[in-house]
Amino acid sequence: MKNEKLLKILGITILAVILLTWVIPASNFNGYEIAKGQITPVGLWDIFSVIGIAIAYFWQTGIFLLFVGGFYGVIDQTGLLKKLIDNIKKEFKGKEKIFLVISILFFAIISSLTGIYLPLFIFVPLFIGVIIAMGYNKIIAMLCTIGSIIIGSISLIYNDFVYTTLNITGAPNLWYKLALILTTLGITIFYVLKTANIAKGRKAEKVSEVIMFADDTEEKSKSYKLWPLITGLSSLLIIFILGMTRWNQIFNLDIFNKIHESIMNVKIGNFYIFQNILGQTIMPLGQWGITELFVIIALVILFIGLMYKLNIKNILTSFMNGATKLFPVAVIVVLINIVVVFTLNSGFYTTVMNFILNLTQNTNIILLAINSFLGNILVIDNLYIANYIISITSRIVSADTSVTLLSLTNQTMYGIAMLIAPTSLALIAGLSYLNISYVDWIKYIWRLLLMLLVIIFIVLIVATIL
Repeated sequence: MKNEKLLKILGITILAVILLTWVIPASNFNGYEIAKGQITPVGLWDIFSVIGIAIAYFWQTGIFLLFVGGFYGVIDQTGLLKKLIDNIKKEFKGKEKIFLVISILFFAIISSLTGIYLPLFIFVPLFIGVIIAMGYNKIIAMLCTIGSIIIGSISLIYNDFVYTTLNITGAPNLWYKLALILTTLGITIFYVLKTANIAKGRKAEKVSEVIMFADDTEEKSKSYKLWPLITGLSSLLIIFILGMTRWNQIFNLDIFNKIHESIMNVKIGNFYIFQNILGQTIMPLGQWGITELFVIIALVILFIGLMYKLNIKNILTSFMNGATKLFPVAVIVVLINIVVVFTLNSGFYTTVMNFILNLTQNTNIILLAINSFLGNILVIDNLYIANYIISITSRIVSADTSVTLLSLTNQTMYGIAMLIAPTSLALIAGLSYLNISYVDWIKYIWRLLLMLLVIIFIVLIVATIL
């Protein structure tokens, strides 16, 4: 891994969390009350044993990134990735900033409306390749892709883990979230258009060096058409949206559950055809997680490979080559979850939560936001945020605190935290992949961050009053 400074940042972050376990006493929450305990420090042996726990519980994200690398490895074997990037660049010649706006809208809106977060990484190398080919730098490419995914999460319409924990039905706070979508997107677009400049001559970066794909060799792509590649990419987008959007919970659409039940109940005699062929663990569309996407990506890879006359051996070799390129990124993203394990096992943040939220007698939106911000940095994963941060917070705050306000505060602070936290999986994956310094990212993003915070607190204050 070339980004040694990023590794240092990650190391410092993990060390800081370990030190916190040595100075802050643990507190236990039994479902009714918080009992302050003793300091439970992380020891040397614990550090190494936790690595196995992090891999066992958080392997899916790393494997998904390997599938992304394998997908682009197969495409790169055809030479068509470079051809597609060049065609898009040509189409937007003289209108490059329009493409930046399209990229921001594409990633942010899908992230916000569907809840698709890390799986959108399957489209990131393509968009970054186009942005770099147009002459923009890596940080601009980062904000217009991965940064936009994170910003879209600020106004996430439906968070199933949090809503389940708080017993929230439907999709509340829609008007507030609509206001957040419009304002955060407007501010982000304004910021990008003001700061994005096309590099000339030697300052321009080479696409294949930045995204690790898009081979410059054109010979192998001359006789190939782009439509199978575009069909494969479009299919992934459609299936991702159909599979991962919570249709029943958001729109009260039960059609996919009924279709799934009908298909899985097809049988000949006592033999259930699709249950046995597809497997009984396959979920209906609208209930998919990240693991269901592995099969879909594999099928699209096979389709693209066969359409471009690659044999199975070439497909497998190209897949492995591509996956190898993203292997360091995948390892970093999995191992950063060590912070989650330390935080949950030690119990020190329960003490912190109890202290922050009890600084005032009544619920204070500023303190609630600070608690959510810090908790999201340490816990990262939405499932554990809901079961730990949200669950305990809801018991500490005053009884008249609206659960919808609690969920809105957590969601907005999650987006802000993931935009700058050295524990943010999306951020660290992007910085590692693009070899961007964490310090350089903070230097660029802090003004946008402040503007987003102003908008968020205006919305939160209005939501508190009303």
